[in-house]
Amino acid sequence: MVILASTGRPVYRKGMPQVPHNALPPSMHPKAVGARLKLLREAANLTAAALCRALGINRGSYSVFEQGKRAVPEHVKVQLVDFYGTTLDYLVLGRTTEAELNAIIDRLSRETIGEE
Repeated sequence: MVILASTGRPVYRKGMPQVPHNALPPSMHPKAVGARLKLLREAANLTAAALCRALGINRGSYSVFEQGKRAVPEHVKVQLVDFYGTTLDYLVLGRTTEAELNAIIDRLSRETIGEE
């Protein structure tokens, strides 16, 4: 981490200032996103290992996302919403109606996403 002298803001990668987790709305906090990831995975009757194999994601990295210890990178968010057939609005912001969420969970629980 480098602190920019001009702004005093921390810079982590490629010159992009990062927003501290405590500045995010509660629905966007990594713990909230992680809880939604776990809900989707369990609704699909998948183990974390099976999901990681299906998406080509490192199991250790995914674990910290689901536990809310690290924010999910954008490219992984896209993989996850495509895989689960949900939206970024739901995954990142938790925006959905109860009926939409129930429909997603029902569909995932009916689909067979087996381990190879």
